Amino acid sequence: MCATLPPPLPRPPHQCHVTRVWSVVSPSLPSDSPSYNRGRRPTAHPWRLSSRRRFVTGGRSVVSSAVHGTAPLASSLALALALLVLVLTSATSALSPSELELDVRPSSAAPVTPRPFVAAVSEFVWAEGYPEQDLAVEPDAPWRRNLETVRRHAATAAQQDADLLVLAEYAILKVWPRAQLAVYAAQLPPVEDMVVICDDPTQHEAIRNLSCLAREHQMYIVANFVTKELCSADSDSACPEDGVSLFNTNLVFDRTGALIQTYHKYNLFGIELEHLQKPAPHLSAFRTDFGAVIGLMTCFDVLFEVPGVEMTRRGVTHFAFPTDWGDELPSLSALQMHSAWPRGLGVTLLSSGIHYLSEGSIGSGIFTGSGALGYLYDYSAEGAEGGVVTATVPAGCSWGADSCPSDQAAAGRQVPSAPAAGNTDDYYPIQNYNVSEFVSAPLSGQSQRLCDGEFCCELTVSQQRPVAAAESGATYRLLVLDGRRNFAPHWSTQICAVVLCAGADQASCSTFPAGVAPPPPAPFSLRGSFSAGWAVFPSVIRTHMELLAEWFYSRPTGQLEVADTGRLLVAQLYGRNYALDLP
Repeated sequence: MCATLPPPLPRPPHQCHVTRVWSVVSPSLPSDSPSYNRGRRPTAHPWRLSSRRRFVTGGRSVVSSAVHGTAPLASSLALALALLVLVLTSATSALSPSELELDVRPSSAAPVTPRPFVAAVSEFVWAEGYPEQDLAVEPDAPWRRNLETVRRHAATAAQQDADLLVLAEYAILKVWPRAQLAVYAAQLPPVEDMVVICDDPTQHEAIRNLSCLAREHQMYIVANFVTKELCSADSDSACPEDGVSLFNTNLVFDRTGALIQTYHKYNLFGIELEHLQKPAPHLSAFRTDFGAVIGLMTCFDVLFEVPGVEMTRRGVTHFAFPTDWGDELPSLSALQMHSAWPRGLGVTLLSSGIHYLSEGSIGSGIFTGSGALGYLYDYSAEGAEGGVVTATVPAGCSWGADSCPSDQAAAGRQVPSAPAAGNTDDYYPIQNYNVSEFVSAPLSGQSQRLCDGEFCCELTVSQQRPVAAAESGATYRLLVLDGRRNFAPHWSTQICAVVLCAGADQASCSTFPAGVAPPPPAPFSLRGSFSAGWAVFPSVIRTHMELLAEWFYSRPTGQLEVADTGRLLVAQLYGRNYALDLP
């Protein structure tokens, strides 16, 4: 039987705002290093409400409305009361993640006993010229050709008896500027109505097609599309000038084609901040007829507490995850983060991505707390076709229990051919992170301890092995970081990583090595001095961006063990403390 999720930490009484952070990490390692202040700002992130304010005192939730105007001057008591309300509402306008309501739909559906189900994720290739090409109304407009790809992928999933298909973020529609996007965005009926949009010719063509596909193949479909809601500046101060609020939205259709749930992406990224609206924080999930409650999140969300991590505290163990990810070495490739997130939390992630190599967007898979049930990560010319990955997900599988099969079958990675052994040439374009912020040292062949301020990483080898660089100069280094990402929002990280660097210097650790890799390092274990409040996400990848088959991570101790180090690219513990994030 699979282990259950640990209970959330209790909230201290009589607190107006407490950001609850759940720790799945190891005890601290001793440190004799000097003090280190970078990244040490223990402030909670404000989860803001627009017009109604909630605060917690003595375990009770109190909701009040903002006070406008002034009390009559003749009544000093009334004025004092008004000022008191203003002070209370302004001081308690934050809403902690633990206070968010988990919205599971259909709300009327009764829970059923979980059973294994077949999941499918789509690696999506845009129509030629998309998204650079302007939208058009002609039958062969790019977004309509994207719909044809959706139809093919849905048919492929249906042939594998899929119960659920997850489609990529922006798979159908991705275009800027905002004015053009607003024209093609969809207005949705209320999810409470559970409308079968397929039957309504007045609805958006793309949404109607998705509904019809779900009904035709009798499968749940999670799709991503830009939606719009009309607003007025008279009643909504956040309303854009054109009177249209745009959202990056996940849509859920059941087997009948009914729209049963939506989720607006909360953590917007890059250009989205200029053109889309950031919704209030919310938690959205849907109930299935195979017993799984599946949480919804999108791309950049995976790095933050809301929505995904908070939903795991409520017992949600499966997540649908449309993404348009941009790979970044050495720490944030899709293969690393999308396999590490469920491995660290003991849940299942259904990751469906865009295949667009010029932006480093690649990779999709079905990942569990034990490993990948199947994944697609092909940067070769043949990979331009994309594809569908399917796998049977065990019922109630979480936390890497024995009943949760790991990836580690050769068929886990669906690619047309295996790479040449040891050679790392011909990699696709990728974003290279400036690793100058890390502290690093070459691997010595012996056990090592390296610190960035007060945060330390300990590498332990079971047997000493001489270390040699490749002819190309490629070497292995131990990298350590305790800091905050210099990108809005500024998220706090602590990282321990063993990295194959392209050269002898630290700056080359975010670049793919060329030629034959150096001799592999000795088998090792890795752990960091993560303190309470840090969630840790482990991953191990090999050259040619393959998941390593044999490695072990202990959640109670936070220790990562790698026995097979052949063709190792990165072994990493990626730590996050959400309470230390800044806007």
